[in-house]
Amino acid sequence: MTSATRSIKHRNQQFSENITKRGQSSISGKPVPKEKSSKVGPVITSLFIFVVVGSAVFQLLNMFLNTSS
Repeated sequence: MTSATRSIKHRNQQFSENITKRGQSSISGKPVPKEKSSKVGPVITSLFIFVVVGSAVFQLLNMFLNTSS
């Protein structure tokens, strides 16, 4: 046998064992908890908050300075 035939048979056997496990739920019946990972990092969140708050403060200062003139 060639090595390609052996590897094909090995992979085929692995996947054929997996077919019987598809769609099976766990014995306990409890759902497996997923990790709660944020898609946005803390640096980007901090930058966004800085820009929004800074823009609001700048707008308020601009509004008060223009109305007093």
